[in-house]
Amino acid sequence: MSPMRERTLALTGTVSGALGAIAYIGTSAWVPHAVAVLLALATVTLLARAWGERGFARLCDARRSGSGLHAVAGDEREAGVREAGDRAAAERAAEEPAAVEPAGAVPGAVPGAVPGAVGAAGAVGVAFVLLARLELLSSIDPGWIAATLICAAAVSRAFAAVAVIGMPAGDRREGLPALIVPLAFGLLPAVALVAWSGEMATVAKACVTALIAAAVARRFARRRLARERDAALGAIQQVAEIGFLAGLLAGLPVAFDPHAGS
Repeated sequence: MSPMRERTLALTGTVSGALGAIAYIGTSAWVPHAVAVLLALATVTLLARAWGERGFARLCDARRSGSGLHAVAGDEREAGVREAGDRAAAERAAEEPAAVEPAGAVPGAVPGAVPGAVGAAGAVGVAFVLLARLELLSSIDPGWIAATLICAAAVSRAFAAVAVIGMPAGDRREGLPALIVPLAFGLLPAVALVAWSGEMATVAKACVTALIAAAVARRFARRRLARERDAALGAIQQVAEIGFLAGLLAGLPVAFDPHAGS
């Protein structure tokens, strides 16, 4: 992802969140509440091509693949293994005729491997974040859901863009705009939500919990996805969005109380 796209990520989140809000408003009068929320979340997710979910799956699978926690501790051992493997591969290549790769094959990929395949840990992690977002959003007062979809998408993307600053990214040049621009685009919908609702403390609590969640996710992403900035960006965004929804729910009335009347 280019630096410009990272800086305007919160703006694209605002647009996708607004389309999700339109999907919720347009369906809530015709289908059950939970189904309308599910359709809204599906709209936001599919518009982003499940970018955040793919990043979170990569974060969950990183330890299994050895590219994160254990890679740091075993750099020297793995370097020796790679060097020996490279020598053996060079000797085999000199002895065997070059094989013709099928069309569309990824250079250097393991034969038979599926590019971008999600492991068991990644699948479980994605299921968790999807269910968490669905449950949290369904529990929020219906009158807040449309605005919450917009703010959660914008704020979480803004904090994710800020969180990846300083992570390895080749020759990218990052300065003050990388901090100011995402926060400006991300916090503007939150300010509008405060102006609309008058619930400054509630919205502030949601932003703080999103920020804390992003900071925690960044710690794991730096250790497991040190060389995969885009995946880290998506993973942090998912955790920050859950944090925002949880913080907002803590300050708002619950939409449905299963114990009411019992």
